[in-house]
Amino acid sequence: MIKTLSFLILIIASFSSAAQQKIKLRPLWHEPQVHIIFGNYDIYYTIKDINEAMKLLPNSDRALWGDSCGLDTNATYNIELLARRGNEYKNKLQPLLQEEVGAFLLLKGHALVQTHKHKNLRTLIANVGPIMDMGNGKSTCGVTFYDPRNQEMVFSGDMSANMSNMDLDIEHK
Repeated sequence: MIKTLSFLILIIASFSSAAQQKIKLRPLWHEPQVHIIFGNYDIYYTIKDINEAMKLLPNSDRALWGDSCGLDTNATYNIELLARRGNEYKNKLQPLLQEEVGAFLLLKGHALVQTHKHKNLRTLIANVGPIMDMGNGKSTCGVTFYDPRNQEMVFSGDMSANMSNMDLDIEHK
């Protein structure tokens, strides 16, 4: 009985860790203009990276969001996001980042992430959830990112399931 229970626990543990990925964060090529406050962490993106990610959105999402975030590259933007689903957003940039491109950019390592003490993280642990069919040919997956040092949540959002295997080819642009 104990062997069977131990074997079952081992199988469950292997399945739960299968969706986890270690993400290496790369230095940003440009000064970040978009600052996300998410709990005890600050996440920074460049407008250029956001726009490049938007070009990879499925056609139905691009019809909704467009091909560009429309942000002024000479300005900086501070946005606070919460971890729970069904958030009441105050502007169009919040759902764009939490429900579309924010998780994708983190998954590809295109962000600067700092602790509340302004220490840069070099890696994240990403836990990619199951694919959910949203209807109308759209499917998404939830992605939660954790600080590997203390397992604290850094960011939680959704992304199009189609984008999870896409490459963001902006390293040399």
